[in-house]
Amino acid sequence: MVSEAAVDRYQHGVHDEAVKMVERTLGELKVPAAVDLERVVLAGIPAAALFSRAGTDKLLVVGTRGRDALGRAVLVSVSHQCLHHATGPVVVVP
Repeated sequence: MVSEAAVDRYQHGVHDEAVKMVERTLGELKVPAAVDLERVVLAGIPAAALFSRAGTDKLLVVGTRGRDALGRAVLVSVSHQCLHHATGPVVVVP
């Protein structure tokens, strides 16, 4: 059995790596200073986590990997879920 402390360390490690990935990606994008970004790392079901942060008044921007028809039939993508279930505006960027 895994101890609660080991699970906690693992979760913190995953969170720390996710924060680093977000910062690295934003650095590569060279986002202009005038753009107001909110950096948030959440755990859980991706689409539900995005909905919880976007609400009804914020623009939700998600990316897509462009799966083929078979891939889309087998796996419902996060971007697809966002387009069909979000309560506010959604933009999907390839």
